[in-house]
Amino acid sequence: MQQQLEQVQALKRQANEAVSLLVLDIDFFKHINDDFGHDVGDLILISLVERITSRVRDSDALCRIGGEEFVLVLSATNGLQPRVLAEDIRIMIANQSFELGVRLSLSIGVAELRAEEDIAGWMKRGDRALYQAKQQERNRVVMGLEGLK
Repeated sequence: MQQQLEQVQALKRQANEAVSLLVLDIDFFKHINDDFGHDVGDLILISLVERITSRVRDSDALCRIGGEEFVLVLSATNGLQPRVLAEDIRIMIANQSFELGVRLSLSIGVAELRAEEDIAGWMKRGDRALYQAKQQERNRVVMGLEGLK
């Protein structure tokens, strides 16, 4: 993930190319592991990754950062594009069944890299947006806009 983030940050600096990230978290995933076991939970994670990667470009990178949390690094994506993609992914996942008929929802934080921003600040802004989505009843997308004038 760090390598992907550094590559898109270089694109931003060298070519002023817009880059964004989505921080995705499966809502209440602990209940799935508790109710169905970790083997089923692992199958659901694999299926989730397959479904998300089928909706993104080869140039985008989906990285697992822990448990049920992922970062999707998007090159050449700005304005409303990352939010629209995040909503498409959220809706797609909410409308499908997974192993044993399990239904999932995602909370997603979105952040576009700013020219003066380092990777840690960019990730933190995406993570804060994810936290806001979870605070707002989950199953939603929130843009990481704090600090904008």
